[in-house]
Amino acid sequence: MKSLLMGTTILLSSFTLNAQGTDTSFKKFITSFSWMPDGQSLILNIIKIDKAEKLPSSPTKYLFHLNTKTLKQLSIDGSGLAAAPNGKSIAYFKRINDRPAIYLYELSTGKEQPIVVDTVRKGALTWSGDGNNLAYNISEGSGPSSSVEIVVCNLSTGEKKQITKGSPHKCYSPSWNPVSDQIAYYLEKGDGRDQIYLTDKNGSFHRNLTNDTTTLNYYPTWIDQSTIIYTQDPDKQIVFQLNGNKKEAIAGIKTAEAKYNSKTGKIAYIENEVRLVLYDMKSKTNQVVLELK
Repeated sequence: MKSLLMGTTILLSSFTLNAQGTDTSFKKFITSFSWMPDGQSLILNIIKIDKAEKLPSSPTKYLFHLNTKTLKQLSIDGSGLAAAPNGKSIAYFKRINDRPAIYLYELSTGKEQPIVVDTVRKGALTWSGDGNNLAYNISEGSGPSSSVEIVVCNLSTGEKKQITKGSPHKCYSPSWNPVSDQIAYYLEKGDGRDQIYLTDKNGSFHRNLTNDTTTLNYYPTWIDQSTIIYTQDPDKQIVFQLNGNKKEAIAGIKTAEAKYNSKTGKIAYIENEVRLVLYDMKSKTNQVVLELK
């Protein structure tokens, strides 16, 4: 039977969620988050952990609606959720017969379909601005000698192309420019000096953006076509303008990862694993919009 989002709505009171009612035998944490393109909601993964350690942890995917302060449970059994630019579907990772695959979940029907199925481990999905391509990490091996590269997949043709050749270094966390073919990522060399790099969907160039000789830099995401935000270890958020190589720290945020939404002009981040916070770039103010209890 079809139903919108195929889920259950949970009402919030005073921005606070107790997903188990009066049940205090579980701890709840937000382990991942991402924006829906229209800025009206965010995708959250909330994990429930038994305090007595008798039951296995239980992750659940939700859409958190900012206007109504409600959570809509999503019937998605997977990880790495990333909404398509048109907001109609969500790409995610799912294991089928122990084979890693990329699936597409249609929000209007709750139906899912495989779009990439092979034997390579995958992570960190990002959409092209036109919705025609996905970029993601692939990895082989384990430990320091493992390889982590970036692949672009054309959704119309199914053609896949590896656009990095970083080995023995590792290329993590691709993020696609919202209006062009450029892709930002970070390169780990094992020297404690991870750098933010820029390439395109063909891997035709690789430019070191940060050139930071002091610390780690990671998790780049785009603010607009010429500006990114990234984390400088351990919790400083840096806004970097590609035109002019200008860097500026955001004083009002301390977090390991932040994500911007252009419709709202706000940055979302998680605080202490239980609070979802929005930072307004214009007013430079923070607002806690969800707190788990």
